[in-house]
Amino acid sequence: GKNGYPHPIHMLYECDDDGVIWMTSYGKAMKHVNLERDPRASLVVEVSETYEGAKSVIVFARAEIVHDVEVVKRIFRAIAKKGIPDVPDPSGGNSLDGAAVKRVALKFTPEHYISWDHGKLLGAY
Repeated sequence: GKNGYPHPIHMLYECDDDGVIWMTSYGKAMKHVNLERDPRASLVVEVSETYEGAKSVIVFARAEIVHDVEVVKRIFRAIAKKGIPDVPDPSGGNSLDGAAVKRVALKFTPEHYISWDHGKLLGAY
């Protein structure tokens, strides 16, 4: 953010076979501009329905901006296969093409991970 603090935001993502994490963003979005200035990123993935069952991983990664509409479409298709709503129609057509042309791909190459699993604590905190 403009005050220097990170601005966490929910993002849909896809992981490829090499462990690279892919997302898309509007080409004019601040996250895109900020990653061009400094490619260091930290991503958090959390799964939990209760505090006792919380499992999380922090991924420290290097970001790369990929200006390729076909890569953006590939990411949309991969995310849509997960059954996630609000992703442009992966069968093609104007909705996918129109959405992809306004976006860039964000490629995050992990460098370090930290994870935790509250379930392993067996209720002792």
